[in-house]
Amino acid sequence: MRNNTLLCQKAREGKKMKKIFKTRRPEMARRGLANKRKQKQQISASAMSTSQHGSIAQQTIASNDGLPQQNQVASTSIQQQQRKDQEEEIVNQEEDLMQGCSHFYDNLASREITPIEKEIEKQNVSTQTDPPPSPNSTSTIVENNCVGYCPFCLTKLHKNNSRHFFSKKCKRLMFYNKISNWSNVFETIQSINIDTTPFIKTLTKKRGRASVYLIRDGIHLKNLIYIGVSKDVKRRFSEGHEARKQFELLENLEKATLFDKIESDKALLLESLLILSDNNTNLINSHQEYNNFLSFIQFTPSGTTEQVDRLHKLAIRVLYEKWNILTCWYCKVHI
Repeated sequence: MRNNTLLCQKAREGKKMKKIFKTRRPEMARRGLANKRKQKQQISASAMSTSQHGSIAQQTIASNDGLPQQNQVASTSIQQQQRKDQEEEIVNQEEDLMQGCSHFYDNLASREITPIEKEIEKQNVSTQTDPPPSPNSTSTIVENNCVGYCPFCLTKLHKNNSRHFFSKKCKRLMFYNKISNWSNVFETIQSINIDTTPFIKTLTKKRGRASVYLIRDGIHLKNLIYIGVSKDVKRRFSEGHEARKQFELLENLEKATLFDKIESDKALLLESLLILSDNNTNLINSHQEYNNFLSFIQFTPSGTTEQVDRLHKLAIRVLYEKWNILTCWYCKVHI
C-alpha cells in the first residue's frame, strides 16, 4: 500500500511539474513572440495604409486626368515617402532583434563550460595542431588497397565466400600446377631472373621486432613445409608447435630464420606471399593470408593481378637465393 501511495504522489507531482513547465517560458521566448506579433501588426498596418493611399491616389488621378502633370509628381513623392517610412520601421525591428540576440550570446558566454565541452574543445585543438603525416614514412600500406578482393580475378569477396575460388570465373586454378599444387612461379623460379635488391631494402628499411622463419625437412626447395612470423621464435616453438603437435609425423626437421627484426607488416607481407606458393596441399599452414599482401597493392581495374604476380615472384626468388645459405638448426624428433 505504501508503494502505491508513493507512486500516486510522484505521479501527481510529475503532473504539477509538467503544468508549471508548460506555463513558464524563458524571457527570450516571450520577447521573440512579442517581436513577431509587433512585426505582423506593423506589416498589416502598413499594408492597409498603402492600400488606402493607393486607392486615394487612383481616385485623384482618375478625377484629375485633365490637370497638368504636377499632381502625378506629387503622388509619386507621397509613395516614396511611404516606402522610406516602411524601411525605417523594418530597420528598427532588426535592431531590436539584434539586441536580443546579443543579450542571448552574452548570457551564453558568461555561463560555465562543462567538463565534456572542455574535453571536446581539447580534442578539436589537438586535431588542428597535429602535424600532417610525413611523406617519408616507412609504411608502404596503400590507402586505396585491394583488401577484400580476390587476388586472382579481382572479384569483391564476402565473408566465408570460399565457393568463389572453385567457380569458373575465378582464375585461381590457373595460378597453380595441377600435379604438384605448387604455384607456377614456384615451379619455374630457377629460370626467372628478377632483381630482388629493392624488395629486400623495402623489407629491411626499418628495424622492428618480427621475424620470418621457416621449417623444412630436406635440402630441396620443395621440402618447405611451414612459414611463420613471430616476435619470439623459440617461445613460438615451445608453446605453439610442440603443444599442437603440428610436426608429429615428420623427422629430421630444420628451422631457420629468413628475416630477423623487421616491421610486423613487412613480415606478414613476406609470409603471405610465400604461403601463396602452395594450393593448400604441401604446407602445414592452415589457411591463406591474402589480405596481408593485398594491403600493399593499390586497387586498379586492370593490372592488379600483374602486381600480385610480381610480388609473388620477388618473394619466391628471395627464398630461392637464401635457401642454401640459411643458418639452420635441427628440430627435435616429434616436435
